[in-house]
Amino acid sequence: MYKNFSEIKAGYGKSLWSAFSTPLGSGAAIAFIFVTGLAPVLIWFSGNPIGLFTYEVIVITRIISAKRSGGKMIDSFLHPISSAILIYLIIYSWRARGKVQWKGRTL
Repeated sequence: MYKNFSEIKAGYGKSLWSAFSTPLGSGAAIAFIFVTGLAPVLIWFSGNPIGLFTYEVIVITRIISAKRSGGKMIDSFLHPISSAILIYLIIYSWRARGKVQWKGRTL
């Protein structure tokens, strides 16, 4: 569908903000994504073994999901990176709201 990150940014940037209805909804989504995607790795890298344990649990649940849905298992290990990108795209989408044009109309 998308060939590069610029296309991903343009595609999600035009409408991702609307998935959460309000800035508060987006904030809640970002907080959830941070807690379940980035915080465990940051805690692990700070030297706390609970972070590693939490990251392992997340990876295991992602592997189970990938096996059942036919997804790629490598994505399970890259969960923190995809979480960071999604947070970036949500913020970018809100900042671009009202400036992005699609089929001649402002979104």
